[in-house]
Amino acid sequence: MLKKRQKAIVRKFIEEIYNKGNMAALDDLVDTELIFHGLPEAEDLEDVKLAISHVRENWNSIFSHLRFTIDEIFIDGDRVIVRLTKRGTFNNTYRQKFHAGEKLSVPATEIFRISNGKVKEIWANP
Repeated sequence: MLKKRQKAIVRKFIEEIYNKGNMAALDDLVDTELIFHGLPEAEDLEDVKLAISHVRENWNSIFSHLRFTIDEIFIDGDRVIVRLTKRGTFNNTYRQKFHAGEKLSVPATEIFRISNGKVKEIWANP
């Protein structure tokens, strides 16, 4: 039962935060002392919200239809390991390497530590 709950928390985080940009959902999903490795400028929950918002703005300026798809989820104790794929379409030419309309598909792995039903720590490279 605990494993299903841990998976559900992480699935909801990816859907609400990454895919929908619903920063208000962070209040229900994460611990107030969340540590987000990969966002070094984020020292508290408000910083995390702002940093994720800035990352999403950057993504949205580069990609349309950006979507994070969960490929597999593994659990080891209080850690939920997610293998996912980031997919999107370039809006414009990017770094003179990618052109508008080209598709992007990038595999990624993120680790979430769950404590008391909330995300307490995340290892990711947004």
